[in-house]
Amino acid sequence: MLSSLAAMVTAAGIILTVTGAYAWLRGRGAGPGLALSGAILFVLSFFSSTVQIMFLAHNSSYHFLIEIMAALSAAAVILGRKKLVAGDIHTLLVRVRKSGLLQIFSALYLYLAVQVLLLPPYNWDSIVYGLPRVQAMIAENSLFPQNLHSARQVLFPPGFDALSFFFLRGGSDCFLALPSFLCFTALSAAALELVSAGGNPSLRLRCIGLAAIMIVICQTQVILQATNTKNDLAAAAAAAVALAGCAAFVRSGIAVGPGVTLVALAAGMSFKSYFPGFVLPFLAVLLPSVWMSRPGLVRLRNFPMPLTILSGVILFLLLIFHGHNHLEYDSPFRKNTIVSDFTNHDGWRGASANLGRYLLQGIEWPRFLGGGMLDTVHDRGLGSNRLTGAWKQTPAMLMSSARLTPNGILSWFGPAGWLVVLPAVVWGMARGPALIRGTGLTLAGFYIAVCTAVAWAPWHGRYFLLFYACSAGCVAYFLSSFRIRKLRLLIAAALMMGWYAALFNESKPFFDYSSLTGISASGTEGTSGWFFFHWMQDVLERDRKYALLYGREAMDYYDHKIPTGSRVLILAGEESGIFPLLLKRRDLRKITATSERVALEGGFFRVAEAADFALIMEKFDFIVTIGVNPQFPVPLKPVFAAGGSPAVSRFTVFDLR
Repeated sequence: MLSSLAAMVTAAGIILTVTGAYAWLRGRGAGPGLALSGAILFVLSFFSSTVQIMFLAHNSSYHFLIEIMAALSAAAVILGRKKLVAGDIHTLLVRVRKSGLLQIFSALYLYLAVQVLLLPPYNWDSIVYGLPRVQAMIAENSLFPQNLHSARQVLFPPGFDALSFFFLRGGSDCFLALPSFLCFTALSAAALELVSAGGNPSLRLRCIGLAAIMIVICQTQVILQATNTKNDLAAAAAAAVALAGCAAFVRSGIAVGPGVTLVALAAGMSFKSYFPGFVLPFLAVLLPSVWMSRPGLVRLRNFPMPLTILSGVILFLLLIFHGHNHLEYDSPFRKNTIVSDFTNHDGWRGASANLGRYLLQGIEWPRFLGGGMLDTVHDRGLGSNRLTGAWKQTPAMLMSSARLTPNGILSWFGPAGWLVVLPAVVWGMARGPALIRGTGLTLAGFYIAVCTAVAWAPWHGRYFLLFYACSAGCVAYFLSSFRIRKLRLLIAAALMMGWYAALFNESKPFFDYSSLTGISASGTEGTSGWFFFHWMQDVLERDRKYALLYGREAMDYYDHKIPTGSRVLILAGEESGIFPLLLKRRDLRKITATSERVALEGGFFRVAEAADFALIMEKFDFIVTIGVNPQFPVPLKPVFAAGGSPAVSRFTVFDLR
């Protein structure tokens, strides 16, 4: 209870700081859309950077002092511009009150917010390595902990993961999706800036802007990621804010626009490893056209220095991260099979094949409705080259892997993504003005970069979140010839798809539709439980989803049978979901490692070596293995064994006392 209360206070402090940053940017001439989206990126990047700096200094326990100072500074800024902030809030409420469509979207927004506030995380990547990475940082009070179990914990930039620190430090699994939801908010606000017509637009222009925003924001994968703990939505938000800063600069010449863009580009680099695929075409295509529209540096004489400094700090921390990996592992990205497996090794042939695959997969045509035709098209089109550019472990080319129920792993972006966004980007590249053309070319460059660099796999749709979520400007231009009636129909259809994605989200379903489909909506066995607000069971019984990893018996044993104060070594594999074990039982002294690398007393030890294992037996009371079967040099009999697949979730306990 105390940890949840502390998490709530922390969340309130972050929101207060965002409000203060919003007031500061508004005072610098930014419009509401740019101010809100820029404020969110600024605050998340600032706190991510301070957390990393405190871990580098091995003083993370004092980070609360930075949070207090940030909150007090934000409160002072808000008081200084309270009329401006109050006026913006009043304008927003009036517009929502006068628009039934905005009221429907507001209800959707609040529904997602409630899920963020109450639900525990259950994204597989986060459970396996994202959240445990931060738990390891907290345990060792270091940005570069020595005891890790997955190569992915050192492969990817820590910018977004570091934000979990605010809630994990107190042992809470509440509010962990708050950074993603704030990025969803930033994406919505950036879309508002991108479609803004300025001045006092007509009813038709307002409808065009609202339709573009709703189509982009209510896409299936955008809604699913809004309550998730992955970092793809953060990268998309960073790109959208960068584009919004350019749009504001072109429209009004305010210096804060390029400043926000600079922070957003740096933040995106620290959030996601594929973000350079956006930065390069942005710098090569869009930036020159923006610069030409506002020639001369004189317009940047009031360039905000805090934004410049923060951008430099973010990039410097990123340099430290990659430099450490180079020194520690002889490669900035660490040499291992994961990088190799998910890299396209077939050059332009693989890129061309992947481009076709993703375009086919984006149709989201389920197999039981004839979607198998997509597999036939793929297989006949590539023939003997059907694995060109693909992840080599893919058993089949599942172009028709789509499901009727939204799935965070396999879903794409709904009908609007294929029927509106894709044509809009192409139309913008071909016929749009300079800013729209540059935006379209930048997004197309990113799309091609992902197809070229990353091997195809059925679950890579979220990698294109940046492309689809940053297209509001192109969509607005594409809809510019539509009449008001058609625009309202598009808004209604987009809202319907957004609500569908939220209510039927397989990991957080509102309905228990297992009685209709035979498959449990929330992934648990059986059909018992509430029919409405089905996900509320995961709030009231927070171990319900975690028990799926190893089984209820394993969780009960871990919770009650291992004595308080015991020293526990958790040996895990690359795909082991260890987050619940690190979250629970804070009374235990735990280390997570692999059987090949256990860091103790400044050295590294192997479980299979007799001399090394003798020291390990002295230092620990229990060994818990998750998804691995280590070879011990002495015979050990497990006191408990349960769970599922030996390679993923087999749970075994050995008593060393």
